[in-house]
Amino acid sequence: MPITRTGASSILTDTSLHVMEEDSDNELDRRDREIRNKFTIAPPKFHGNVDQDVDTWLKTFERIAKTNHWGNCKRCDILPAYLRGRAADYYDDLEEATQESYEALCQALKERLMPKELQRMRYTELFQRKQECGGLWPGITNTRMSCVWGNAQ
Repeated sequence: MPITRTGASSILTDTSLHVMEEDSDNELDRRDREIRNKFTIAPPKFHGNVDQDVDTWLKTFERIAKTNHWGNCKRCDILPAYLRGRAADYYDDLEEATQESYEALCQALKERLMPKELQRMRYTELFQRKQECGGLWPGITNTRMSCVWGNAQ
């Protein structure tokens, strides 16, 4: 028995009905992706300028990645899309192994793109904490290191 679409002049066979159902499923999948994409939070762009703090930007990126349920591989794929200017140039110069490891990538960006003033300020803060922990630096133990980084009381 042939099946007709309401308002359509063509008659559908069982085969064409199956194709129509697949098209309908594809349309639902497409709509589902659109809805998910609308609710994906995009990180801000990072240029690596001296007035931008790479550490703060990476923390923001990390929160957004967590909200969007991005694993480390996806983070490695998405992060460079939000780099511009100096930051993008530096990323392009990184070794492939660093680009493919989220932890290594973040560390490399911090080391290279942290403004010198902020580096000096953090070094001073670290030096002051070291002094509060008894001034041990060479051969520092885990206990002393946690004290320096503020993990111990």
